[in-house]
Amino acid sequence: MILGSLSTIVGAFVLYSASENLGSFFAVGSGIWAGLLMLAVGIISYRASWETFDKDNKKFKALIIIHYVISIITCTTSALHAAHSGICLGFCVSKNEWCKPNLDTNTALAAIGLVLGILMLIFSIMSTTFFCCFARILGFQNSNHRRDGIHITVNCCGQQ
Repeated sequence: MILGSLSTIVGAFVLYSASENLGSFFAVGSGIWAGLLMLAVGIISYRASWETFDKDNKKFKALIIIHYVISIITCTTSALHAAHSGICLGFCVSKNEWCKPNLDTNTALAAIGLVLGILMLIFSIMSTTFFCCFARILGFQNSNHRRDGIHITVNCCGQQ
């Protein structure tokens, strides 16, 4: 939830800083969208922690599935946010017209956005893999794969 809040706040500062030059590449708000999704993942995770960890608890399973789906979407938006911030940082370092009149502010905000985007990407990937690792414990069925006549069941954490 902290990363989501920070990214949303930094994204708002980026939009405010870009308001003097609205045609700039900065006025996209990628940090706000990625931050709001990361905040939603954190809130759903926190809400799921209140429920009983039981494979028969339908509310817990529903929260876990919602968490998983939003985590996948957050992976994409975080990667796009990190890429956007990296491109903006490159423009600002080369002193492009899009970064003016607040060159130093935009450079700092792009660097902070890049770091937050990478951290959100890492945490959303970790969050997505938690579902894969605990799917069997929660009672979700894994696909059975047949390879050369041998019956093998493997989940994404490599456990058989």
